[in-house]
Amino acid sequence: MKRNTTVITLFLSLVLTACAAPVQVAPQPAPQLDLQVPATGAPEEERAAPAHLPTQPPAQPAFSTAPLSDRILLTSYNREKRLTELHAMDPATGLDIAGYEPISLGGSYAYASSPDRATLAVVAYAAESIPWGGVLRLIDLQRWQDAATEVTLDGWGTSRMAFTQDGTRLAIATMHFADKTHRIITLDVASQTVAAQIELDFNASTLSATTKVPRHSRVAA
Repeated sequence: MKRNTTVITLFLSLVLTACAAPVQVAPQPAPQLDLQVPATGAPEEERAAPAHLPTQPPAQPAFSTAPLSDRILLTSYNREKRLTELHAMDPATGLDIAGYEPISLGGSYAYASSPDRATLAVVAYAAESIPWGGVLRLIDLQRWQDAATEVTLDGWGTSRMAFTQDGTRLAIATMHFADKTHRIITLDVASQTVAAQIELDFNASTLSATTKVPRHSRVAA
């Protein structure tokens, strides 16, 4: 009986020892990775060269370098400033000529050109729809200079203006709102002063000027 007990004890010990022993896993070889870059068929130096970025188109010039004598006159409305501007534009490029800034003609204006096209007379109003407070200005188109005179005018009738044939006088037909009178004002261009004012009993619908002011005209004081 004792022998059987010993055999059973030994058998249990072997069983317990086998269960407690860790399972040994045979080591597996590491997988082999293919690190080679597939060939593209292009030479090595071409693959190493950086790609070329697309070239930017050249910047367009903001102004023309043409001389002022090649210009044409153009007016455009500046919405930001709410006024009309006179431009010296190169007709070949459509650009303003460099060095000749736009000249403001006010919110609205009336104009006349001298026979030799050298002087532009402009009555400039500050607002678009208020027909008073117009200032007569003479623009030298050869030097691109703007000179304001002391002559102020009311009424849209100032659209009727005319230079004399020699360009020394400027006649302006206008209606004065304060007393509802119609007048023709004659300006001496050289001195930029009023040479005469003629009161009319009617509104002058057309106007042309000769080289001299008619002697029979009635001059207002």
